[in-house]
Amino acid sequence: SSGLDVSETSGRDFIYSLAVDLINEVPFFGYGFFKQYELCASVTGEPFWHNIFFEMFFQFGPIYLLFGVGLVVLVIFKMFSICKAKDYHLYILTLGFYALIMLQISGTYVDTGVFWFVVVFTICFSDGRLTPSLKDSSYTYKKL
Repeated sequence: SSGLDVSETSGRDFIYSLAVDLINEVPFFGYGFFKQYELCASVTGEPFWHNIFFEMFFQFGPIYLLFGVGLVVLVIFKMFSICKAKDYHLYILTLGFYALIMLQISGTYVDTGVFWFVVVFTICFSDGRLTPSLKDSSYTYKKL
């Protein structure tokens, strides 16, 4: 029977296996923001790991990776909340999942504009349930 041909993976299987091997050697606080690019380029010939989670781990270690995973989870929940409140914001799901999927196989989160747009938009967006409007405010203002 013919199955899925994985003989052509564009070298990512090699890059990922090297990353996993190097995880045991990573200092607890990682290699730093730019040092990991130098390390990756010297080992793989590529400046980044082609995976957002490997990149975060190598930059600042497991604590930053947990922060990154938490941020991604927060953004995903917030994207769904935004779309549930206002269905005309479905584009944010498309952009968000596009960025997250692409960062699993290519590029670096540091300079991916779509990723940062979605992160900032979802964090700053108010769907009206959490932030009351000014007209609903019980504050009164005194004239000076």
